[in-house]
Parts: sequence; structure tokens; C-alpha cells
Amino acid sequence: MNKNLLYLFCLLLLPIGLAAQGKLVVKPSSTDQVVFDYLADISKEFTFSLTLENQGDEAMNLIWRKSILSQPLDWLAEISDKNNYYLPEASSNIDPSLNSEEAIYLAPGEITEVIFHIFPFGNAGDATYKMEFIDEIAPTEVIAETTFDYTIQRPIQVGADRASLKLFPNPSTNYIELPYNNLVAQMDIYNTIGRKVLSFEAENGLRYDISSLPTGLYLVSLINERGTVIKTLRFFKRTIRP
Repeated sequence: MNKNLLYLFCLLLLPIGLAAQGKLVVKPSSTDQVVFDYLADISKEFTFSLTLENQGDEAMNLIWRKSILSQPLDWLAEISDKNNYYLPEASSNIDPSLNSEEAIYLAPGEITEVIFHIFPFGNAGDATYKMEFIDEIAPTEVIAETTFDYTIQRPIQVGADRASLKLFPNPSTNYIELPYNNLVAQMDIYNTIGRKVLSFEAENGLRYDISSLPTGLYLVSLINERGTVIKTLRFFKRTIRP
């Protein structure tokens, strides 16, 4: 009889124990964010903030876990919280192998931020990230999570004129690019004696591989859909020697 009463008592306490969890509110809980940028500065950093609020009556010591569900190969994603700034290889703020062992202390009613620092290194693309949050007192239970998509696109210059058409980087070692535009349909590359050495169909966001070219000066004809050369540019191909 006593065992049955104890069992019923535990069942009554179970909802109370569950209610104690889930007091952490993470905003946004899910989102798609699109950023437009010309990405001319390859060192430019993009940031995205998550707000954490302890809406419970007890303090929390939070552990976060970062998962990269998808990301362009050239991108890096780093995280900072109120304690530290973490390198890309850190998937959690508790990782003894990285000398990271400090949970985020969050008092009742306190609000803090966890910030994603995204480095695309001049590459447009999209990524999906997931963050899970755990209270240190129950390290196997996820009390809040969020998944978000982050997209960086170059703006298309619908009204672009010929003056805006430039090649970059210049000088170049492996590739050249054009600003996003609706003018260029084809790109032909000539050496200084007038011989065509490469030709590309133009596409916004594409890197044109010129790594096979010898070091030297080249002329680039930009051609529209009617087959008319609308602009001729120059770039210097250089070779990095070991």
C-alpha cells in the first residue's frame, strides 16, 4: 500500500519537475535571414544575434551546442557569448580540449546574447545553423533550441551602366569576378597579341577560372546578349611561385 502511495506521489511531482524546465526563452526561435552585400571586402564580418532570457525563478548555468547543418566550404562561423569568443572549431562553450569550461550564468529575469560571427570571405551563399541550450544541472536535457538559415547575396544592379563594370580582384592569381549586373552575357579574354585564350558565359555570382593563364596582361571583352562588345577591360594575371 505504501509503495502505491509513493508511486502516486512521484507521478504528482513529475509535472512540477517538467515545469521547472523550459524557462529559457530564445529569440528568434527560427528564422530565415537574407543579407545583400557586394562582398568586395573579403575580410568583412556578418553577425547574427540570439537573445536568451531566463524567465524562471532559478538561476541557470547554460551550455550551448552549435551544429552546422550546411555551410559553404569557404565560410567560417564563430560564436561569442558574455564570457568568451570561440574559434570556428568550438561546437560548445564547454570543451576541455579547447580550454573552454565556463557556462553562461543567467540569473532569474536576466537577458544576454549569443552572437554568430560569419565570415564568407567574399563568397555568396547560404547556411543553416542549429543551437541547443542545456542547463548544467541536467546536462542531457535540451531546454531550448533554435535553427536558422543565413543567406548572403550580391545585389543585382538592374539599372547598372557600363561604368560600373569592373574586374576584381585585379591583379588576380586564380579567378576574376564581375559585379552583379544584367548587362553581360559573355566574357572573352585575349592576350596582348589579340589571340582569344578563354571565353565564358557570364553568370551572376560566378568566379571565372583564369589559373591556367601565364603571367601577363590580358584584355577582357564584355559582350551583351546581342553580341555587341559593351566594354573592354584589362587585368594582370600573376603567378605565385613556391
